[in-house]
Amino acid sequence: MTPFAIAAAQVASYCAEIELNIETHAAAALVAAEQQVSVLIFPELSLTGYEPQLAEALAFHVNDPRLNALSSIAARHGMTIVTGAPVQNGTPRPWLASIVFHPDGQRTCYSKMHLGSEEPIFFEPALVRRRSNPAESKADSPSAPIPHRSLIRPGTDSMAARCMRPVSF
Repeated sequence: MTPFAIAAAQVASYCAEIELNIETHAAAALVAAEQQVSVLIFPELSLTGYEPQLAEALAFHVNDPRLNALSSIAARHGMTIVTGAPVQNGTPRPWLASIVFHPDGQRTCYSKMHLGSEEPIFFEPALVRRRSNPAESKADSPSAPIPHRSLIRPGTDSMAARCMRPVSF
């Protein structure tokens, strides 16, 4: 039997620094590949930094060519990579979503259904599929957001200047 390993990647995400964040994700994915990881999971909004107020401006299309490196790594190493990003959906507010890169080269998107706290101001909730039998449905409570701040790289442009203050560690 082939071993199956799941890993969580906790990397620095810089506010609005898309290319830098993609490079950081790719580097982490290559390290995970060396460790024969099967599924690598990054945090919510990891590709943009956790900056809900910038989500509309930073939103990705699932097939955004800037993400081709992650798709190639997933295919080359037989790994599933799950990244966090705002994703365009045809409405003014993007989805708070995960872009999933599959080993066969395909990309899919999972969008958060139950937005917490102030997230509905910035994000469109994914549609909730209703079950035909009401007895089967469960009332899900909104999940509380995880406190997180992105890092702001010195000398960044005006987009980064609108980000939240960095947290000192």
